[in-house]
Amino acid sequence: MTGALLHLSQTVEKLELVSQPIMVKPSPLDETQIKAKNEIIHVPALSDTFKPDEKIIRKCFSLFCKQPDFYAEPWKLRRSLDKEDIEILDDWFFNMGGRGALESRGSRQKNALLSAGLISILGELYGDQFQTLILASEPERLGEWRRILQDCLGLNRDDFGPNSGIVLFERPEGVIEKADRLEAENEVPLIIIDGSETNIEIPILQFPLWLAFVGSDEEIYDDFEMN
Repeated sequence: MTGALLHLSQTVEKLELVSQPIMVKPSPLDETQIKAKNEIIHVPALSDTFKPDEKIIRKCFSLFCKQPDFYAEPWKLRRSLDKEDIEILDDWFFNMGGRGALESRGSRQKNALLSAGLISILGELYGDQFQTLILASEPERLGEWRRILQDCLGLNRDDFGPNSGIVLFERPEGVIEKADRLEAENEVPLIIIDGSETNIEIPILQFPLWLAFVGSDEEIYDDFEMN
C-alpha cells in the first residue's frame, strides 16, 4: 500500500509532500515523560487528543454511513461517506490526533467531501469557536472547494469570508497569520491543504489541527493541465 511521507527539504523552511511508501515509526510522544518538581508528568500521546470526544465522533461516523439528509441544517453533512472515508477520518482523529498528511482520495471532489464530514464533526465539538482555513494556490481550485463544501454542508456565499466559518487562501502566509489570530482569540483553526500543493510551510505544523492531502504525480499533473 502506498501512502504519503513528509520529509524536510534542504532549506528547512518547509516540508515537501512526496508520494512514497509510508514509513511508520512510534511517536516519541507515546513515551515522553517530563520531570518537574521531583514528579513525573505523563504527556498524553497525540492519539489521545480526541479520546474524550470519541462517543460524539463515532456517532457522527454512524450517521454519515446512512442515507444522506439533503435538508439537514447548515454545517451538517448532507451527503454520505463510504467505509473507506470513515476509516480515513477514524485514523486522522484517533491515531494522528488531528494533524497530518493523508493520501488524496483521487480527486478534489472526493477530498472536499471527506473534508465536509470533518468540518461537520469539528463543528459539533467546537461550535462557533471553530473556523476552517483552506489553502490552494489557484483561484479555480479554491472555487471548486467552495462549490463542493457549499453543496455538502448546505452553506451560502456568506459562509465563506474573512470572518465567516470557512476562509480561502492562495498563499500559506495568509493561513499562518489568520491561524495565529484565531488562537490569540481562543478560537480553533482547522487548516486544510489542497492535494495540488507539493509542500507545507513549517509554521503550519505548529497548529493543533491540520490536514494535507497528498496528490499522486498523475493527479497533480492533470490538475496543472486544466490551468
